[in-house]
Amino acid sequence: MQTRYFQFWTTEADDKQIAHLIQRASDGKPPDSMTVSTSWIHQPALEFYRRYLRIAALKPVERIEPAPLTGFDFYVLSGADRDRVKATSLLVVFADPEADVILAEP
Repeated sequence: MQTRYFQFWTTEADDKQIAHLIQRASDGKPPDSMTVSTSWIHQPALEFYRRYLRIAALKPVERIEPAPLTGFDFYVLSGADRDRVKATSLLVVFADPEADVILAEP
């Protein structure tokens, strides 16, 4: 028995941890000055955590398909979006192969 995530939401298992990493990286930044590009599956949870954790520096997390790989401060990607990172200069700062998710920065 595991209690880390709901069986059908494996890909969202790390969204809370990722939100905390983004929160720490955006501390002290002006309101609405930072942005996140994300795979569609992470958008609802990241928007929830943006509000719940009161990450003032972060603009609302929008659903854009496919997730842009330029012009944002953070990239939370999974699936095919994650695979596209290999062709960029993005720096992966967190990865969980089991949940198939990465957090990357320019």
